[in-house]
Amino acid sequence: LSLLVVHFLQTVEILPRLSEKTIQLRGDARRAPNAPAHTAPARVLGDCDGITVQHHTHEQLRGWGSENTSGIAVLAHEFFKYFARDFDWDKHIVSVTARGLLPKSSVV
Repeated sequence: LSLLVVHFLQTVEILPRLSEKTIQLRGDARRAPNAPAHTAPARVLGDCDGITVQHHTHEQLRGWGSENTSGIAVLAHEFFKYFARDFDWDKHIVSVTARGLLPKSSVV
């Protein structure tokens, strides 16, 4: 269930993809007044089975935020709608590292 939640929050652009080497800073209302308006490079800690483990400092993430202002009730409704109606369980798998959906055939 946890991976489904992370995948969904990445889909609605609340969380960044775990494999992104940079996190694009967005200009939303929660942005700190002195936050830089550029991308922050991540420090690569290592690789494990094709997954790159990266570290972002608090300063690098300052100013990053989602433009999504949906409340928890709306997000919960959208989560169940996404996986009940929109997600094709026969053809796709979720990924928290790759952008978008992966075809089932790529792992079977």
